[in-house]
Amino acid sequence: MEVPEIRSTSIKTEISKGYTVTYLFFNRLMINGIILVRINKKLAPMKKIYLLLLLFPVVGFSQSNFQAGTYFGTYSPFKSQMPKMSTTYGQGFHFAYKPSAHLPISLDWSSHFGWYYNRTMQETYMFGNGSSTTTDVTYTSKLRNHLLGVKVNLTNDYSAFRPYIKPQLGWATMKSKIWIADPNDVDDCQPLDKETNHVYRGAVYGGEAGFEIDMNRVFKNVMEENKHFLYFSVAYLRGFGQFEYINQKYMTSHEHGVHEGEPMQSEDGRDLTTQFINVTTQEIHDHKIAEVYKTPYEMWGLKIGYVINF
Repeated sequence: MEVPEIRSTSIKTEISKGYTVTYLFFNRLMINGIILVRINKKLAPMKKIYLLLLLFPVVGFSQSNFQAGTYFGTYSPFKSQMPKMSTTYGQGFHFAYKPSAHLPISLDWSSHFGWYYNRTMQETYMFGNGSSTTTDVTYTSKLRNHLLGVKVNLTNDYSAFRPYIKPQLGWATMKSKIWIADPNDVDDCQPLDKETNHVYRGAVYGGEAGFEIDMNRVFKNVMEENKHFLYFSVAYLRGFGQFEYINQKYMTSHEHGVHEGEPMQSEDGRDLTTQFINVTTQEIHDHKIAEVYKTPYEMWGLKIGYVINF
């Protein structure tokens, strides 16, 4: 392993008349710094007073303790576990803190915001008297992941190529919003609720493995060394239990009849219904608008992003 050159440096700053603060530190090494405060002899009976203060590992001078970044990524389902789920595309953010200079470990928080379905289509609703109406229905389905992880670097902090692993634990949220437009029909049958939300949250666990590349090695003399990085990673997440979600892509029929009594059970999922009312007769009908699937949660992801050390 290459050992970085050690150079001691001192910076003197006059904080007020008669007071001078001297910062002593070593570049690229996370060791304790020393502050020497010299008080002018005119301000004290003693000629010189030196206060030696051992500080926490120097943050602002020799080593970055914080890292922030953003990425674009996908999460794809394992079809054996989630046959009715689609690939999620989105963006994420993460923030990391390295509590110790002597350990290659950082505490990491990341959030992913993605969409796996967004479409407006025409739906036909059949009524008890044999009439029907067709209206536009907009489906928007989102996936959110919020994860706490422990990032372990497999090389030292000054390598241009830094592989890492990151076990993670957190929760996932699957949310679908269904918006029903006002239909134009002779019976004046209108939805009682124009917007229906289906939300499910659950705990997940998994991990991420990837590597960071110092951008100074790619863009010579443009980027500051050991500060800006590109990174690539592969992720895996699994739920502790089963998740419920909506994916209109896999609903086979877009013609929905009146539901009498308990909602009908489709072959793959539970029907989600909403109520329509005939404003002339005040008769209320239950109509299927989506199917709710309940399966294990298991997905893998790909990410490409940028991070900065500070």
